[in-house]
Amino acid sequence: DVHKSRWARMVSVPGGRFRAPWDILGMVLILWDSAFIPLDVFEIPQRVELFVMEWITRLYWTADIPLTFFVGYFEDGAVVMDLRKITAHYLRTTFALDLVIVMVDWCMMGGNLGVFRVLRAARVLRLLRLLKLQKMLVWFQDHINSEYTSLIMDIVKLVMGVVLLSHWVACIFFLIGQSQVESKSGSWIVAQGLQDKDFDLQYSASLYWGVTSLLLESTVDPQNTLEFVYCILVVMMGLIAFSTMVSRITSLLLEIQNMRANLSQELWKL
Repeated sequence: DVHKSRWARMVSVPGGRFRAPWDILGMVLILWDSAFIPLDVFEIPQRVELFVMEWITRLYWTADIPLTFFVGYFEDGAVVMDLRKITAHYLRTTFALDLVIVMVDWCMMGGNLGVFRVLRAARVLRLLRLLKLQKMLVWFQDHINSEYTSLIMDIVKLVMGVVLLSHWVACIFFLIGQSQVESKSGSWIVAQGLQDKDFDLQYSASLYWGVTSLLLESTVDPQNTLEFVYCILVVMMGLIAFSTMVSRITSLLLEIQNMRANLSQELWKL
């Protein structure tokens, strides 16, 4: 019983003072992965900061697996702190996915070139951690007492979502163009003379296309069927995404304006 109670005392409340800093670091690392994993389609020069961040990410998520067995979870509005239930809940939900992603990360450190390329492509699985990010942001916003700050955070999330969408669209467009370089119909990369350029220029051109396409003003002409299909899908997605974003931001700004007007009236009455 003493042994069991000792383990039970190690269980922390989700979002508690011991777990919150760890989760905030996790949010930062998820955003890092969301930005840098799509860049694998480019030939990025080796840099010390990228190497360091890769190791920090690998060690963090490796340590997060055993630590998650000691974090309570919410069920029907109540926090479950029983160690057996926490273990069963984690094993039923994201444990398998977390383990596979961490194993892929560690396996990338060895093996031949062919295996490395397969595992590098499998790193895309790490983007599934965006589901965790959504839960973390919901928790974080629930703990904000200021309605004004909560509305500002909603706007920041929308802007960040659009930035990430433009980034991913650009990386996928470059990947499609790179796969069609040797085709008879040609590729937009060849048409723009980017096949032998450095990473900075290739990414800048891709991102510029991605942003303008989402704004329905594409600046690069597709050269083959696959590129045409992708461009059509991006334009349709941009039409939906930006109309939704503009509508939502307008609504949030109106709420902020109303809050300021109400505050001014209250101050005037004083």
